[in-house]
Amino acid sequence: MKLAGLTWRPFPVVVRGVGFFTGERCPRVLWAGLTASTMADLAQEIDARMERFGFDKEKRAFRAHLTLARAKANRLDAALVEASKRFEDADFGSFTVDRCFLFQSTLKSPGAVYTKLKEYVLDK
Repeated sequence: MKLAGLTWRPFPVVVRGVGFFTGERCPRVLWAGLTASTMADLAQEIDARMERFGFDKEKRAFRAHLTLARAKANRLDAALVEASKRFEDADFGSFTVDRCFLFQSTLKSPGAVYTKLKEYVLDK
């Protein structure tokens, strides 16, 4: 994938640990962490490019993750929070990112609907 002359190559990602967005006191999302400095660089480059098109720059710190569960109501069940504690520092393996996708998210009453708009294959 090229962004203004920069070439993004496939890169390794390690899946390690779990946590919650907005924390354990009011958990709404259970996530698994992703470790890859390249991913943070790519996110920063995309954010800067989108700002040039009039999109607001993200104010929250970038945290690469895989969403494992999301609360439909107020919060995730306390039993899930308790059970996840044994995986806080677990190593779940790794994979290579060789493409990125642009999705459109449409919120509907049963939940979000995701539509793939574009696929970007990373240069080898």
